[in-house]
Amino acid sequence: MPSAPQIPGYREVRLHRRGSSADVYRATLEHLNSTVAIKLLRLDELTTYEQFQQELDTAVQLSQQAHVVRILDTGMVGDRPYLTMEFCEDGSYAEIVAGHGPLSIRDVVDVGAKIAEALHAAHEMGFIHRDVTPANVMRSRSGPALTDFGIARRPAELTGTVTLNKLTPHHAAPEALQRKPQSIQSDVYSLGSTLWFLLAGYPPFAQRGERNPDPFTYRERVLTRPAPLIPRPDVPVWLQTEIARAMSKRVDDRPPNAKAFADALRRGWAIWKGQEWQPPVAYHPLNQPPAGEADAGAQPAHPSVPGSPAGPGIPGSPV
Repeated sequence: MPSAPQIPGYREVRLHRRGSSADVYRATLEHLNSTVAIKLLRLDELTTYEQFQQELDTAVQLSQQAHVVRILDTGMVGDRPYLTMEFCEDGSYAEIVAGHGPLSIRDVVDVGAKIAEALHAAHEMGFIHRDVTPANVMRSRSGPALTDFGIARRPAELTGTVTLNKLTPHHAAPEALQRKPQSIQSDVYSLGSTLWFLLAGYPPFAQRGERNPDPFTYRERVLTRPAPLIPRPDVPVWLQTEIARAMSKRVDDRPPNAKAFADALRRGWAIWKGQEWQPPVAYHPLNQPPAGEADAGAQPAHPSVPGSPAGPGIPGSPV
């Protein structure tokens, strides 16, 4: 187990999670007296210091946008760069599904609309995320927040030789799996796939309950099969349709941009419910429900679907 880094201005630094490209520590930022996550990046044979510096610069630029995990500090520990982020007590939505089961329709629309807005802001700044997954969407104090811009690129930097080992194949767009150039609509596809997962509890092209499908088999399904229906009777037709459209094989059949996808989700909700979409007022920690909020007839925040498997247990993290 790696020893905790000694960084001036931080105390109570302890390992939270190890990842392939970084270690994440939980700590207290002294001048704010608040709990934070320190992402200590790791160089490997495929990554240069300049690429790490790009991740730092990109993350700082984008963290000022709404629905993106905030970056509070950056620096170096020896020869390893780090960035300090707000600590999300509830973890990622992959962890939430693993621990609580699939999400409610309302929660999924909330995640979809807000993360689409975050992606639109990134796209407007000239960046494509390229790794939108349930593990890279955190539940922060202000709601869903996108993280991990480690492989984000500007469109001019993208070629057909994208490094596939850094993608999450369960949610990568077909063009990414084929090593073709990606676009903002590749992120829209990945967000649609993420919403499918949040509703079903497992990736869209996996078999029911399949935790770790063979990557080659999974890739073949993505490239040759249409997006399957979400196996939940309570998912309305309009939401099935919008997610399937986002996951279209042909790029031109998807929403033209992330904002259009967010607008479609809100519009679908408004027509379905007969009232405009209103996001939650507050996001209480899942393990600390506010006293008196629930009543005998209330639905759980993250109801499991009768007959559906538990989430695939893919551990999420800001790594």
